[in-house]
Amino acid sequence: MGNFIDKLKEQKLYDDTYFLFITDHGGIKKGHGGVTMNEMQIPWAITGPKIKNLGLTDQFFNSNKNTSLVLAKLFGLKNIPKSWTGIAPTVIFK
Repeated sequence: MGNFIDKLKEQKLYDDTYFLFITDHGGIKKGHGGVTMNEMQIPWAITGPKIKNLGLTDQFFNSNKNTSLVLAKLFGLKNIPKSWTGIAPTVIFK
C-alpha cells in the first residue's frame, strides 16, 4: 500500500484520489454473517478530497448499502436506481 501511495504522490495524483476500504460483512469469530449487529455492521473507511477526517466514529450506522450512494454523491451522479437503498451519510462530507 505504501508503494502505491508513493507512486500516486510522485505522479501528482494523490491529492485527488479517494481510498475506500470495505468488507462484505462483519462476523463473530469464524462465522460467515448473520443478522446480529456484529455481523451486519462492517469495517468501512473512506478518505479523499471531499471527505471529513472523522477518524473512528459512531455518528451513523453504516452498511454496504451506503457505499454506492456515497460514491454517487462524490462523483455527482444524478440518475440513481430506485433499487439502491441506504443513505449517503452527510456527516462524512466536507
